[in-house]
Amino acid sequence: MACLTAALCASLITAIPGFDRFHPIDEDILLLVRQIMAPRDTVPDASPVAVVAITPETFTAPGLSGIPRILWTDQMAKVQAKVLDAGATVFAWDVILQNSAAKSMTGILGGRVDLDAGAERALRRLDRDLLIGMKTYGRDQGRVVLGYADLAQGPVLPHQGLRQMIGRGAALHSVNAYVDPDGIVRGVPLVAPSADGTEHVFFALEVARRHSGLDHAWSPPDRFEFGGRRVPVLAEAGSGTNMLVNFDPSPGAVPSFTFHDILACDDAEYLRRAFEGRAVLFGFVTDLEDRKLMSNRFVRHADFDGAPVACDGSPAPVAAIARNTESGVYLHAQAVRNLLDGDAVARPGTGIRLTAAFALALAAAGVAAFRRPPVALAATVGLIALYGVIAGIVFADGTVLPLTDPGAAALLALGGMIGFRFVTADQERRQVRNTFSQYLDRKVIEAMIDAGDVPELGGESRELSCFFSDIEAFSSISEKMGPPELVAFLNEYFKVIGRAIESHGGIIERFLGDAVCSVFGAPVRDENHAANAVRCALAIDRGLAAAQDRFDVPEGRVVRTRIGINTGFMTAGNVGAERRKTYTVMGDSVNLAARLESVNKQYGTLLMAGEDTVTATGGLFEWRMIDRVRVVGRDTPVGLYEPLGEAGTVAADILALRDAYEAALGQFQAGDFTGARAAFQTLADRGDMASQKAIARCDARLADPPPPGWDGVTDLTKK
Repeated sequence: MACLTAALCASLITAIPGFDRFHPIDEDILLLVRQIMAPRDTVPDASPVAVVAITPETFTAPGLSGIPRILWTDQMAKVQAKVLDAGATVFAWDVILQNSAAKSMTGILGGRVDLDAGAERALRRLDRDLLIGMKTYGRDQGRVVLGYADLAQGPVLPHQGLRQMIGRGAALHSVNAYVDPDGIVRGVPLVAPSADGTEHVFFALEVARRHSGLDHAWSPPDRFEFGGRRVPVLAEAGSGTNMLVNFDPSPGAVPSFTFHDILACDDAEYLRRAFEGRAVLFGFVTDLEDRKLMSNRFVRHADFDGAPVACDGSPAPVAAIARNTESGVYLHAQAVRNLLDGDAVARPGTGIRLTAAFALALAAAGVAAFRRPPVALAATVGLIALYGVIAGIVFADGTVLPLTDPGAAALLALGGMIGFRFVTADQERRQVRNTFSQYLDRKVIEAMIDAGDVPELGGESRELSCFFSDIEAFSSISEKMGPPELVAFLNEYFKVIGRAIESHGGIIERFLGDAVCSVFGAPVRDENHAANAVRCALAIDRGLAAAQDRFDVPEGRVVRTRIGINTGFMTAGNVGAERRKTYTVMGDSVNLAARLESVNKQYGTLLMAGEDTVTATGGLFEWRMIDRVRVVGRDTPVGLYEPLGEAGTVAADILALRDAYEAALGQFQAGDFTGARAAFQTLADRGDMASQKAIARCDARLADPPPPGWDGVTDLTKK
């Protein structure tokens, strides 16, 4: 419920109007993601659109160098004629010739020099070829479109002569762009209502109409069709219908040719391959003129990168640097492609935004509910990144999955869930940390919580291993030491014990004077708890032998410890009074471990394990069976085993002694006490303390034979 609440609140927050300002950037990011993960399969030869561009090299090209741009009208007429004669469907001008070359030069020269009649006729002929071309290809054939710009101070129009030749307003269309509130160009207007009640068609739509011979259907405010296909649009009150451009930022996506190369080209076959069947847009591709920040601003490539080779075979004039701005002519070229291919950008509606935001927020809240904040943050960032990759792939057909809303909702839900956990849900985990900090390293505690393996503090039953240890003859050692010396000795002793327990994955469950109770397999789960308990006992035995010079006990006595190990089901939990609790284990298996530690005294051993521990460790260790007994307070017999070492590491003479002892034990359990005593005596003479203790048991049975049908089990009378 907490996760659902956090996700719902976070997604609703992203639906407030203030978040709208961030929505347009989704397309910019998706263009970049798509280009990295799944770029469009660009086939320049299949493009229905091409660009002829005036470039920086144009100004120094033969036939143009030294001539003012205003006087290039004859050259522009030739290029337009070559392109259209080669089979282009339409020649669209994104270049606005505001002034007539003839009138401009006449005005400049007329006031400074006396012009004869021939000179005046020559000046008037400067626009002649271009005007004739506009009439022939434009008014007569309908294959020319002129652009103009609507500015705040008024329209910027081609000069009157061009407008007259083209057919006045029939082929004159605005080249304005659609600019989002953040100042980035992401689309083009298609149609808008005019003052006379009709609709005004914008530049890109008119080019697409003339190229395809198709018309459009528009039913305000949100339905727009072109060529029988629905076009996703933004219908805004007062500004008409706008289309978001689905840029293909791959180099060469729109084949581009230089103006000066086409001017000089006389290869009819090259011109046919370049322009036949294409709508051709004419514009500037220079360093500064008519460049805009568009939604493809994060995907940069140099101007003319990927462009076809020139007519003369020279490589395309690729710009020296890649810019984040794009020439306006490509905005319209890409828009024409979108209309013809039917793949314009479709922004998601409110329902999709809310659904995506809720889904990602719910995922983030779910992660935050079960993982520590740093892990949850990393996972949430990963989820957002994965969602972004999927959105980039889906964007291949222009479908926009929202990014900012789901990303913001996920982070908000993450923060809310972390706060909720801090206030409420993490109380138990803090209790776990406080409880186990006495027994476990903090890193182990955090790993346990992260793995979701938090023990039930109220109590749980599971198979564990535990051991009890006690210093042999501790009373005789301690009575000869003062309090400071005794404390120093125990601290040094417990260092050996504690390090061995910690290094084998156990915890010190309690201290009882010089005695220690250690647990393996809880609270951190350990499938090898039995083997680790035995290894720990062997390590303690070795560690004490190596640390004798540090103990500084009176009379140079050797410090040894007795350990009893048992494996079985135990109850583990947090037990204690209201103000003080401790994590402990309890049950019959725990009691048996304590009994086995004490039994060492009766059998002359230091390490003793129950038969369940032997079974749980498989063949990992070599064991000596010491006896089969009934301990005080327990009716079920239990086998007593002494661990000799890990399999493969025990000396042959020790194994031989083990085999001889177990053979003698077999005689004892079969009731042959005389034979058993003789066998044990042989081993005792070799210094085996367990055999010396066994002789006493044989003597006791010889003095007081067991009843008929004796099962060979020794009944212990002392704890």
